[in-house]
Amino acid sequence: MCNILRSLKLIFAGVVICGFPGTVAWAHSVSIPSELFVNAASRALLIDGIDSDSHVTIKAWFNTSNRAAFDFGFMNADSYVAIAGKSRAKGTHVFSSVASVDFALRDQGADGLFEAADDQIYHLFDSAGYAHQHYFAPVRFAESRESWVKHVYYQDRRPKWDLDLDRKPDAYTPSEIKRSRCDVMTPAPTTVPLPGGLILLGSGLMGLAAMGRRVAR
Repeated sequence: MCNILRSLKLIFAGVVICGFPGTVAWAHSVSIPSELFVNAASRALLIDGIDSDSHVTIKAWFNTSNRAAFDFGFMNADSYVAIAGKSRAKGTHVFSSVASVDFALRDQGADGLFEAADDQIYHLFDSAGYAHQHYFAPVRFAESRESWVKHVYYQDRRPKWDLDLDRKPDAYTPSEIKRSRCDVMTPAPTTVPLPGGLILLGSGLMGLAAMGRRVAR
């Protein structure tokens, strides 16, 4: 019976009906209780809080020693959208509620032009691990519009980018929620499609049935 109960826990832990299981990023609290550190590739999840809007507005700063050669933005499908950088160190962007955002840095390349063939884009979600992230200013999960939010989320996000992977930061792109104290950011979880979850549940139940038959014998 104990084995069956443990198996059930494992099965239901892997099935998320709403499509939001635990985060894939290695994240942990640090010495300051209001801080979260993430040292693995992860999108940023922007959650709409209890306010009059149905979107999340962030303000971002771009800081690097060679700012003219880079800008900061995010990936929209296969397209790059700039938020800040080059002639403007600050920028804002409005995201829809529950947006999972792959932030990125863009290098204009040797030709000195953006949107050219030699542009290099460094994704937050890239498995190479170009950025380490710190989240600050916690918000209680009860302030979210989304009922599935059950953990503290954060208003500030401060990534350090290591573009050449030499373990030394090359750029900083801190961002914060611009308008609402209830809107939040956190490392984005991996979504599990409902059909896949049902297949996992079904196969688990079949395994339990087989286990039950063996025990009965």
